[in-house]
Amino acid sequence: METVVQSSPPTYLYCVSRSGLSLPDTLKGVGESPLEVITWGGLAGVCSVLPRDGYSPTLQDLFLHKEVVEYVHTLLAVIPMRFSTTLKRREAVVELLQRHSPRLEETLDRLEGMVEISLRVVLEGEEGNPLPAPKSGERAEVPSGPALEPSVASPERSEGTSEGIEYLRQKRQIQEEGRQLGLRAEEVCKILEERLRPLIAGSQLESSRYMSSIYYLVRRDRLEEFERAFGEIRGRLPEKVLYSGPWPPYSFVPEFLEI
Repeated sequence: METVVQSSPPTYLYCVSRSGLSLPDTLKGVGESPLEVITWGGLAGVCSVLPRDGYSPTLQDLFLHKEVVEYVHTLLAVIPMRFSTTLKRREAVVELLQRHSPRLEETLDRLEGMVEISLRVVLEGEEGNPLPAPKSGERAEVPSGPALEPSVASPERSEGTSEGIEYLRQKRQIQEEGRQLGLRAEEVCKILEERLRPLIAGSQLESSRYMSSIYYLVRRDRLEEFERAFGEIRGRLPEKVLYSGPWPPYSFVPEFLEI
């Protein structure tokens, strides 16, 4: 009779930290699963086993993932993994730690004692409504929807007609407004960068249609100084800026770990 050797089950990976990590039994993983710390050398992966018949992430799992990463971050340097990062088998965690050990150690050294602060620049129009902020260097998108349909002629109309000329005029106007919004976002980001630069160890800029976000890496022992510096300039900024944090360094995970 042939013996079927069953492979180890899929494993959910929350974060990478240092060995010596101990977690309380009350801290649960996705699906309320128990957590496990898998080590190799001086590295540790925080994991939990997933059902063999498949796993579908839920909103509750997102909060559980966040709780695990934030707890580890209170104890040691942490490299957070993306939500729902799953490896095909338990042994793959050890293989990941072993294969990337030099870069993981280097990243943990860089993130030691660090927190992430998020500043979101929200652009508003003349009536106080949020407006799109295109990425730097990206062509502004032409909005569509009911707000424009009554007054904007179809692009299929002849450009030589009055309707076609009006359509092109409005299109150019919208593109110019989008360009101006991008410049406004860049101006605020530049002011923040210049004022806060002495207090940050790294930064990432991300722009979307509706806002621009700057993620700062700040030493935990300089966090109060950072908050004071931001508070001093917040009221003088030309745009609304939302502050959140401190968080684990979600925006500073190296690309080789984006599984």
